[in-house]
Amino acid sequence: MLCDINFFEQRYNIIVAYNILALSGEGCLNQKGNDFHVGATKILHFINPDLFLIIDRNAARAFKDSHNITYRNSTQPGYSAEKYVECLEYAKQDIITYGVNEFLSIETGTPMCRIYDKLSFEAAGFNLNE
Repeated sequence: MLCDINFFEQRYNIIVAYNILALSGEGCLNQKGNDFHVGATKILHFINPDLFLIIDRNAARAFKDSHNITYRNSTQPGYSAEKYVECLEYAKQDIITYGVNEFLSIETGTPMCRIYDKLSFEAAGFNLNE
């Protein structure tokens, strides 16, 4: 679970996995050959939805606004593995500060990082119920 990970010990592993999934060029995951940053976070989230967040343009905007992560306000926010780990660390601290059990009770049965994703989407100025 996100709240249990030791980022000092696992930072390198997360960065390597992210960078491999996000690679651009021939034979990589993006069929157009471009970087695959959002796709990398989606794959990591699919593998372990209690540990990995999906960071797309909306989540990047929420992290920029709430934690001053240096994403840009553009269609290419400047994704990187290092920023991804930074987002995970902030999310972990946010959840611990809120209270892990209280946070999980927001949507019982939903993986921790999916709850956080939904809240980030709302924080970016969107209403999930529309």
